[in-house]
Amino acid sequence: MYVDGSSEPFSTAVVGDRRPPPAPHERDSAITAAHRVEHEARTAAARRRISTSGELKDYLRWRFSARAGELLILDPYLIDQDRPAAVSFLTALDRRVRALARSIPAADRAPLQKAPGIEVRALPGGSGDLHDRIWLVGECGLQVGTSVGNFLASARGSRMTTVTELPAADAAEWREQFERWWQASSV
Repeated sequence: MYVDGSSEPFSTAVVGDRRPPPAPHERDSAITAAHRVEHEARTAAARRRISTSGELKDYLRWRFSARAGELLILDPYLIDQDRPAAVSFLTALDRRVRALARSIPAADRAPLQKAPGIEVRALPGGSGDLHDRIWLVGECGLQVGTSVGNFLASARGSRMTTVTELPAADAAEWREQFERWWQASSV
């Protein structure tokens, strides 16, 4: 743009890039580098989610230690194995716990009633309602590969399991489903 017939432009506007387009080998190098970074990120994320059962106990404690609020657990087999250890583990999380399981046998009711802040109800449709194990605190949600009693019972072994972070929208949907089942559940 020239002002008042000047020989020098007042300002210059460039549409596009002043540099020449990248050569084919430069584009190929950039694509290869992007693929490598994505692969490394996926591999690192997978290593964080796969652990032995003993590591899972510590991971869950750590993962929720910085989150305030009650813990909601959807787990059809929540306390089927090593009941005293499962109740002790949940109590040690030092927060209110509401959980839905397939059923609560009479033998399990007494230890649960003595556990402060833990309330477990039966899923309205029993184990037919749910397969996965979902743990929720606030907007944080995890899909856990095994039940509390199972990962505590095998904590000394090296049995592998997976825990996966749920996207925020999935965690919100699971929370809503939990509340629907909670309202329809029996004690």
